[in-house]
Amino acid sequence: MLESVRHIDGWRSHVVCGACREAEDPSAERFARLIREDSESRWRAKVEAFDASAGYVDARLPDEPEQAWQRVAVDALDVWCEPGPRPARAGLMLVGPTGIGKTWAAFAVANEAARRGNPSGIRVASELDLLGAQVAPWELRDHVGRWVDGASVLLIDDIGVAARQQDQIQAGWKALCDLIAGQNRPLLLLGTSNRQSWQKEGGLVSWMGQQSASRLRPWMRICTTGVVDRRTGETHANWERQLGGAS
Repeated sequence: MLESVRHIDGWRSHVVCGACREAEDPSAERFARLIREDSESRWRAKVEAFDASAGYVDARLPDEPEQAWQRVAVDALDVWCEPGPRPARAGLMLVGPTGIGKTWAAFAVANEAARRGNPSGIRVASELDLLGAQVAPWELRDHVGRWVDGASVLLIDDIGVAARQQDQIQAGWKALCDLIAGQNRPLLLLGTSNRQSWQKEGGLVSWMGQQSASRLRPWMRICTTGVVDRRTGETHANWERQLGGAS
């Protein structure tokens, strides 16, 4: 009998009343924390699925931005986060030759956006996956629409390489710009491209179409991450000479 009482008392010592538990960790806060942790975990998995070997999950903006693209990125993030009478639009187009860290930089901005906002609202795709020939022309708008739906951040890598007819590429970009304009929420657009300006021959305007480019340019800044190929250490001399005309 005595052992039974001890057993009961021991069981009771491990029971915490609901009010005490709630005071230590309110259910609403606990639930919000669990959702946040799940969103962050899903975001990390999404980044690693995009390229598991590139280390994009660890890409970060410095606490004190020094390079021009970093300052532009922080400005875009601030616009995106700042409340206003209309949903904010902000963007960053990182341009230049292969290997200078454009995609790494885009993920550094996306990771900061994930920290500031809701990671589940971030969409990531290469242009080849988003607008490539594997999507039938009559399905292109719906395909883009499903990708944009519910998004707060869009990251499109390697703009300018999707393999399909040019009129279909421009139709896809027009659909994307229409959807961006129609989103009733702040939206941050991040892009990377080897097409090194808006206007120059073979630039972004000729690729995505005049109408789409004219809708993006008022709020999407174009900049570069440098002139050095991070893989080889070599300097892109031609790009270094062209930098003054990249905007």
